[in-house]
Amino acid sequence: MLYEEGILVETPEHPDGIRVRVALVAIIADHPAMCKLCGFADHGHKAVPCTKCTVSHDELFTEKSLRNEFPARSGEEHRRLAKEYRDISDPQEKEDFFTIHGVKWTEFARLYYFDLVRYTIIDPMHNLLLGVAKTQWYTRWIQNGSLRGNTPNSTRELGVIHEFLETFESPLWAGRLPLRVGEPAGGSLTADEYKFAVTGPWAVVIPLIWDRFLSESDKDFKAASARYPEAMKVYEAKRKAWERGNKKSAPPKPPKVPIQRMQKGEERNFLRFATALKILVGSSIRTDGLDRAVGLLRDYLLNFSKLYGIEQMKPNHHWAVHIPDQVLDYGPLYSFWAFLTERLNKVLKNLNSNNWSGGLLEVSMMREFHHMAQLDGVLNGILDETSGPDVPLPSQLEHRFIQLLLGAGKNKEALGTIQDAAAYERTSSRVLRGSIANPSERIEDDVLRMGLVQYYNKETPKVYLRLAGKEFANTEVLGSFTETYNYALLDGRRVTSTTCSERGSAGSSLIQIQFGGEPYAGEIRSIFRHKQAGVPSSEAMLLVFVAWMKPSGETPLDDDSFIWHDFPELGVDTWIYKEYAQPGDTDCPPCVMPLADIQCQVSRGTIRYTEPPLWITTTMDRVSLKEVSDYFLIHLDSSQVRFRRMGLVTWWEKTNELSTELLCDYVREHYSCDAILYLATFYT
Repeated sequence: MLYEEGILVETPEHPDGIRVRVALVAIIADHPAMCKLCGFADHGHKAVPCTKCTVSHDELFTEKSLRNEFPARSGEEHRRLAKEYRDISDPQEKEDFFTIHGVKWTEFARLYYFDLVRYTIIDPMHNLLLGVAKTQWYTRWIQNGSLRGNTPNSTRELGVIHEFLETFESPLWAGRLPLRVGEPAGGSLTADEYKFAVTGPWAVVIPLIWDRFLSESDKDFKAASARYPEAMKVYEAKRKAWERGNKKSAPPKPPKVPIQRMQKGEERNFLRFATALKILVGSSIRTDGLDRAVGLLRDYLLNFSKLYGIEQMKPNHHWAVHIPDQVLDYGPLYSFWAFLTERLNKVLKNLNSNNWSGGLLEVSMMREFHHMAQLDGVLNGILDETSGPDVPLPSQLEHRFIQLLLGAGKNKEALGTIQDAAAYERTSSRVLRGSIANPSERIEDDVLRMGLVQYYNKETPKVYLRLAGKEFANTEVLGSFTETYNYALLDGRRVTSTTCSERGSAGSSLIQIQFGGEPYAGEIRSIFRHKQAGVPSSEAMLLVFVAWMKPSGETPLDDDSFIWHDFPELGVDTWIYKEYAQPGDTDCPPCVMPLADIQCQVSRGTIRYTEPPLWITTTMDRVSLKEVSDYFLIHLDSSQVRFRRMGLVTWWEKTNELSTELLCDYVREHYSCDAILYLATFYT
């Protein structure tokens, strides 16, 4: 009914009503729930353990399966079999039918437009993060003893990881890891933490671990293999003595078969998975990038089978090969994974129902949800209205109390991936107004002055320093004041200057640009606007003052290789520890630049055991990471055109000669734009 007839809704713009139709285009849940909802068999079924293809249980981990070469299942065939199952009356015949076909009746089969195979989603969160990533880390490396905790006399693999995590700086929106990860004290990792760990710190530190401890693992394996025959002789003697005895005591335990806890090639295979995951969980994906992810994921799965054996593989390894096809249907994983719904489930389960399970629990939950939403809105309103310097109430203590009631939601830095995603609509503007903008301040830093002169004069002389004197005609003295900001927003995520960071960390200040075809990373020391006489566009430009790190050109690996070169999507680079470019260095980017020129944020860790120590960075996700210049927004109103390229806002007066078509042609010609998005937004 909702799809064919819809419903008629009266609105102020449509007093006679506007017809709204609804279609269901995806069912997203964890795998058991998804199978029950849509009439599929689960992974234990012998004939059809997969909802997407016709692979059998015995062939689930074959090379053909891991290459995704089995024929796809048909939505119409599934609907036909579901109806046949519904029409069978005998219970035993139903069971036999399910054993053969792996199909049960589902009410969704009544929706004639609904493709039961294509629209049934393998949830990427459960599959890739709580499935494949967890199997690699916890099952293969923690439970298998590949990564061991420290002893009183030696530093082991987990100890090196913990030391690295203590130095690791990253934006708060990316998430955080427990410092004791891999040990009971660190607890179980969430999907969010696996996402951050695999694409962030582990992608850097795992090759370091293998480089440092693989030879020790080989020696341990050889020693254990040499001791094993003698241990077996002792065991056999004890077993025979036990069999000859009264057998009242427990039988002796056989010695463990020696295994290689670390194998050569594991670190490279992990980087294949980390790179594929980084592409797949990106905010945007290009089709060529998706092809790269498919190839890396396929190679990872095939090598996983060779390294650990087919018996160590899980159904998630096969289901993962179908994730890229879903990306083609639904876009980036952010569009259809179960992160926010799982978080909502957790919130609803934690609501206080006074241990009452009768009645309409859903109504009670919704009332509590609306109550909390209204309270949050009231507190946010009070906080915004009383944030000015001239407002006497509330007191500073009351102001802080309101922040705590809000869960520190008004911090200058984002709290984490899920909270940041939930608040994305609220923080989608380039710069937030209000308390983040500080009053105009006089420029006291000589390096910043010189940087501004260099910035304005990079093409033709426009400004000069008052003390230096006027050297060129038609130039203006450099303006003495800036309006600084505590933070700005880069694709909805906060970038904070080091001077405004509340954590004593540069994590939310670390950024990267391309300069001379090479990546350069640095720390944002200040975010500001600078109004310059003679430069009309200066007032609208948001600038950053950056201290650039100095490239080291060194590798932390003993064999002088740099394994990350084969995985450029990870964006791993090394830098001289605690050294920054000096004013006048021509081989580094200018220290003042538009915020819009930032390519992405980066995370940074310290490798302390090298001589000298090194900084090592890895890039973080940004919308259109490598193609930021290909995305444009054009806002049209009756008098002006507001044109945004990578967040850089400029205006043109709209004239009769400047039509929308001419403007688009101009944009494509001058900026090599592949996509233009028109928004029906009006500005006053």
